[in-house]
Amino acid sequence: MKVRSVVDVQIDSSEARHDLAELSGPQALAAIRRSLSRSIRSTKREVRKAILEDYNLRPMRVERSIRARSRGDSAGITIAGRASSLTDFRGTRQTKKGVLVSVVTGGGFDVLRHTFLARMSSGHRGAFERKRSGESRVGRLPIVEKFGPAPQQALDEKDLERLALHGRTRFEIELARDVAFRMGRA
Repeated sequence: MKVRSVVDVQIDSSEARHDLAELSGPQALAAIRRSLSRSIRSTKREVRKAILEDYNLRPMRVERSIRARSRGDSAGITIAGRASSLTDFRGTRQTKKGVLVSVVTGGGFDVLRHTFLARMSSGHRGAFERKRSGESRVGRLPIVEKFGPAPQQALDEKDLERLALHGRTRFEIELARDVAFRMGRA
């Protein structure tokens, strides 16, 4: 499945510049950049936690789909990824009846009949199903891979607002902490 969707969480520090009148220009810029970097790292952890609360994905699969960037006086997190292979979900295993997979956290296992786990020559491991043509029996090929949801589909508007608020709050905390340190009040 080639569908890609992108979710953005932004933190903007343009309002914080007037609060830094106590520091010199380079120190104020350094305080903003450091605070953005720390707050975006914390927000990235929160995004990962929010996705793993809903989906039973392996943490590294979620980690690969989250990109954090910090440029100048703004930072953002982009969550982009393709649909997850069913082997990316924890507990996926082959049984006599088919493949057992648990997509939703706490949702129990589903049995996908006529599906099997295979490793391709490229090293990719996935859950596959033989393509059927009507009621006739088919040979070994062709096979099609089955996919689950993409990690970013776990986040709704409420989650995005909560994560953006977390990022802004974290930025304010980190900026106050960094300014205090640079002023010698730590």
